[in-house]
Amino acid sequence: MNRPSRTKHTARATARATAPATPLTGTEARDGAGAGAGPGAPRRTGPGSAVYRWLAAFGASLVGDQLWFMALSWQAVEASGPAAAGIVVTLGTVPRAILMLPGGSIADRFGARRVVIASDLVRCLVMVAAAVTVALTAPGIALLAVVALLFGAVDALFMPAVGAMPATLTTPDQYARVQGLRSLANRCAAVAGGPVSGLALAHGGVAGAFAASAVLFAVSLVLLWQLRPAARLVVDSAKVPDAANAPGGGTRERAEATEATEEATERATEEATERPTEATGSTDATEHAEDSGVRAGLRYAWSVPLLKYTLIVAIIAELGFSAPMNIGVVLLAADRGWGPGGLGLLIGAWGVGAVATGLILSVRGHVPRAGRVMVLGLVLSTVGIVATGVAPSLALAAAGAAVLGLGSGLWGGLCGALIQTTAVRPMLGRVVSVQMLGAIGLAPMTYPLAGLLSGAAGPASVFVAGAAVSTVGLVVAVTCRPLRRFELPRPGAGDSIGDSGGDSAADGAGD
Repeated sequence: MNRPSRTKHTARATARATAPATPLTGTEARDGAGAGAGPGAPRRTGPGSAVYRWLAAFGASLVGDQLWFMALSWQAVEASGPAAAGIVVTLGTVPRAILMLPGGSIADRFGARRVVIASDLVRCLVMVAAAVTVALTAPGIALLAVVALLFGAVDALFMPAVGAMPATLTTPDQYARVQGLRSLANRCAAVAGGPVSGLALAHGGVAGAFAASAVLFAVSLVLLWQLRPAARLVVDSAKVPDAANAPGGGTRERAEATEATEEATERATEEATERPTEATGSTDATEHAEDSGVRAGLRYAWSVPLLKYTLIVAIIAELGFSAPMNIGVVLLAADRGWGPGGLGLLIGAWGVGAVATGLILSVRGHVPRAGRVMVLGLVLSTVGIVATGVAPSLALAAAGAAVLGLGSGLWGGLCGALIQTTAVRPMLGRVVSVQMLGAIGLAPMTYPLAGLLSGAAGPASVFVAGAAVSTVGLVVAVTCRPLRRFELPRPGAGDSIGDSGGDSAADGAGD
């Protein structure tokens, strides 16, 4: 198959972000659409089987993450004590924060699927090596630190790539549903990870836990290897002769139909590329897509008002949420005498709220007035943060945590769908990496401050401060007109997908 030129490749990716329908050239449609992806294929009402395979791979990888993390921490404690374990775990966050933005650039350059597969392969090999080493020797803290650094670097590649993959697997009207399903996968993995880790450590020791983690990464690798980005074919059926779809159509008729399809899709692509929209600001913004560097990604995100303010709000909201729910709840439960059971109830209540949001998005799919619902999610999050911290009883604090889970789930799910919908395809990995940097790189910096604030003014002050930070993000969101007016694509807007396809332009600018 003849590869399209880089200019046409970028034009098609731009058209996907600017046009309500996403055309592919006739050559790509023939080579990548697969069965059921042609103009006459029945329109899907769900995200497609590719998404469910991706979710299974994602879930296996998440449980594998928890396994290796628990095993690494346990081995570090056994080797050098709790202080050394804390240092080893912290070391893993350093390369993750430093390499997150370059990781997004790599995902855009080589394709999200390739980067995710490579990440799982490296994880699997490292875990096999770690399992063998622990089984044969008694590894010191230095070797464990190397493992933590390697995994931190791999995470910096994995996270932007896995965040960019949904846009290559399904149609824009399914993005909110996919984000809801992803949230459910996160929750299920969190629930399963603890018991699985405990069983592996109890029956196989640290070496067995590392080996089990390697198996899970291998399962994820196999699922992702079998996965292909769904080729989208969006052509007005009136422009395609019926002979192309008729059973037993002759070679001449099919050739004429193919030629008509190519002409129609090329015209649609050119028209879509020339149309500026509120989402992308202008066609000038997509010129950065020719550059695969980090700076080009940052310039692009800053040049699109909707993306710029959404990322700003997302980072601020994460800074307000992270310390109260990761450090604050522990300090609060200890200070109020609620004990481990109370701590578990608070975290569980937050999880119930998040799961409820995931179910709503998964079942409903399309959310009308998505921008306003996102703002509502921020309001609920802010109220939930302060209510959890100042509640006089455990029951009321748990109710506040549930509200927080509901609000953060609404904001987070729809924020992911907004980014998938708005960012042009060659920039998606870098835009996702900016969002991830706030959650992974910046938010942990608030933990020491939370500890100092709690020591000076009590644990409730951590929640009040978090709510104040979240309020700043809420004000930015309310004053951003493009964000408030954001709408998700409606179901049946014109996309049709196949179960599988070849590596298309959707899978990265460097293909």
